[in-house]
Amino acid sequence: MVYLNRVVIHSSGLGFLLSLWRRAEIQKKKIYLIELSAWIKRFFKLNRTLDLFGKQVFNDLDDALMHIKNQASLPSFYYVERTRNQTAILNLSGSLDAGQMADLDMRAVETVIGKRNCILNLKDLNFVDSSGIVFFLKIRKHTSGQGKTCLLCELQDNVLQMFRITKLNRLFTIVADQTAADYEIKTNSDRQ
Repeated sequence: MVYLNRVVIHSSGLGFLLSLWRRAEIQKKKIYLIELSAWIKRFFKLNRTLDLFGKQVFNDLDDALMHIKNQASLPSFYYVERTRNQTAILNLSGSLDAGQMADLDMRAVETVIGKRNCILNLKDLNFVDSSGIVFFLKIRKHTSGQGKTCLLCELQDNVLQMFRITKLNRLFTIVADQTAADYEIKTNSDRQ
């Protein structure tokens, strides 16, 4: 997914996107463009490239994910990563249990987070068991080892219940929504 909001693009950037599109076509994958500004849409139309992406242009991440969910068979657990203001945001979806943990590459997750604060948005995570809790502990260990913050937001009731049963709700900062998470990260950064 390529976010194109607040981006200025010119011919070399267009060339880069076209090379991504060609590579995706060869690998039978798709490129999704998200949050195109009016200026970029106009630029693509003038260059006759908007039609290449066709039905893969979306207003926001939620629209794109809904489209993907409706078009494809997604794994039982997956995450979508993005970076904003030196914060890694992972939107977790599906069910996180022993089976998914066995297949999950935690090093890749830690690489995505790097040396940034981390927000785990659990709005679409509908189940986690005791094996899945290990995922959160490893991320917490990684971020605290970097001197950074990891917090959770938008927990469904049954996921929050698992955090209460395991008493991990005391270990993590849990906030209501993404806006509150962004504010908490900003406040913590301002204190440092």
